[in-house]
Amino acid sequence: MKRRAERLKQTLFYQTHGSFWKRYLHNYRNPFFWLFLVGGWWAAQELSHLGVFEYADLHMGDALARGTSQKRGMRSERIRIVNITPEDFTTVFRGQLPLDPPQLSRAVHALASRAPEALIIDLDTSDAVFARMDVPNNPGFPIIWARSAEPSPSDPSALVAQQVLGGRPNLPLQSSSGLSVNYLGLDWSIRQYPRWFRTTSRERAESLHWAAFCATRPSDSRCGELSLRDKVLEVPVFERFVEFDRFALQEFLAEPAEGPHGVKQGIVDPRITGKIVVFGGSYSSCDQYKTPFGDRPGAEIVASALDQELDGRPTGFMGRDKYLWKLCLALVIVAVHTMFRPIPALFATLGLLTLLVWQGVWIAFYFVNYRASVVPFLLAIVIEQLGSAAHRAHDLAAEAEHSNETLKVAARNFLILRDGATDLADRSPTTELAMGAQDLAIAAEKFSIDAGHAAKRAGEE
Repeated sequence: MKRRAERLKQTLFYQTHGSFWKRYLHNYRNPFFWLFLVGGWWAAQELSHLGVFEYADLHMGDALARGTSQKRGMRSERIRIVNITPEDFTTVFRGQLPLDPPQLSRAVHALASRAPEALIIDLDTSDAVFARMDVPNNPGFPIIWARSAEPSPSDPSALVAQQVLGGRPNLPLQSSSGLSVNYLGLDWSIRQYPRWFRTTSRERAESLHWAAFCATRPSDSRCGELSLRDKVLEVPVFERFVEFDRFALQEFLAEPAEGPHGVKQGIVDPRITGKIVVFGGSYSSCDQYKTPFGDRPGAEIVASALDQELDGRPTGFMGRDKYLWKLCLALVIVAVHTMFRPIPALFATLGLLTLLVWQGVWIAFYFVNYRASVVPFLLAIVIEQLGSAAHRAHDLAAEAEHSNETLKVAARNFLILRDGATDLADRSPTTELAMGAQDLAIAAEKFSIDAGHAAKRAGEE
């Protein structure tokens, strides 16, 4: 067993006299290492910009999100969704677009009278007909209105924010607004919730869900002015599927009428009282969006984003850390090729890359700036190390051949010494001298045999 372990050790690891660290640091003196390092880094960046790995990243992330959601799926206890259903759109709003302002006012007052924790209105009110719409003023809880936006013709990376409530100069007390803009991926699916958007005024405008979060959690330290540096922003990932209790608008309009707006005032309604209510519409297919969990209406996207924010799990974001991550992986590959012989090192690094591609999805899931395009960079390091390993193997083979030749010469010299000692023993005039010469001959023969065996082992290695 001991001999097998020793043999396995000789097969897997380099058997050299120098220390590991000396050999490890010697790799970085090779200019080709730095050439491949910079070249691999550049190739990874270019491939990432071209979106070569984007499609695979997205769908592997979707599979992971669905698998994670099965373990962490839940029904929200804090958020409720009230929808203008197709039936509501036909009977209440008479199929009219933009929505009839008096009827929309009636719907908003009906929901506000039930004292929710917050009311998020995910409906477009940019048309001028909404300028004089009667809305609750200082209702005792925040009301957040959706503000639509369009890409700027002069700067596609910036948005032109549309007006809210018909462009009235001042919003009612306890009312605010947020951009209702969905961040679509390469395949037109929603996988992230931006908290801020850059507008043409070179400022950051809050998204609808983040405006709602800050309205309900004003003491949160993250709710403040941010600079234009993208790297400081946290962008949550659509990481789980949450079920929400949904209600049709007519369920609340059908209550007995009291008060100036045709609804009862101060109603305690266990369905939405004390809950965050997202008021949206499901009457149009234009408000349906692809997600990792299937098609979802816009109001549910806002609710999912807000629920995830309220959950309080910190969101990771790789800034400069991603460069340190790549460098550490490169150093690990160099260490593997320094310690192991070429073939075991190749299998070890291929296994490492396979593990990285699979587990890298988890990293991309929790650190949204990570992408699998790091793999070409690591492949460049592996290729360089294979070349260095071949060079080291060539040097070791030359060294072994030299040792083999030296041992063979030593064996021949010992044979000559043996012959000389034997001849001296035959001609010695005294018995003591003859015995000494004979012992020398025996020792020389033994050394010759040992040298021959050593030369044979050196040749096999």
